[in-house]
Amino acid sequence: MMPDTKLPTPTMGVPIELGGKTYHLRYSLKTRRKFREDVGQDILSANVMGDLLAKLLMYGLLDDDPGMTEERVEELVDLEHIADVVDALSEATGTSALLKMFPPGATEELAEAAGQVSVPPKDPQPPTSETDVGQEELPPKNDDEKPEES
Repeated sequence: MMPDTKLPTPTMGVPIELGGKTYHLRYSLKTRRKFREDVGQDILSANVMGDLLAKLLMYGLLDDDPGMTEERVEELVDLEHIADVVDALSEATGTSALLKMFPPGATEELAEAAGQVSVPPKDPQPPTSETDVGQEELPPKNDDEKPEES
């Protein structure tokens, strides 16, 4: 008798309402590979707010609707609800879960490293001690100096 080993069931995807119908966004490894072959960028590093948004959504909707086209996605997505679309996209690609695993401030660095956003440089802070990493060194203290009397 063979052991009872269950294969994992693929996820249903993330529900998203477009044009009054509920679809499910799902990005399998196969979908990720096909997107990369078509576009030349990985799903996780694509600039989704640019011209690739419709294509990225189309690839995620193909499991649910094999006849989905980029043009149909452009008709279905209304800019009034773009925040909901981007939230669903983040959840479906796993980027929202990844961002929750890192402390505040790390997400900007990760997003910049992935090419998703450009983070402006932070204003340099004056060093507060001799041991501040990456900061200028303060001159050594001279214990022989006496404080000035007023």
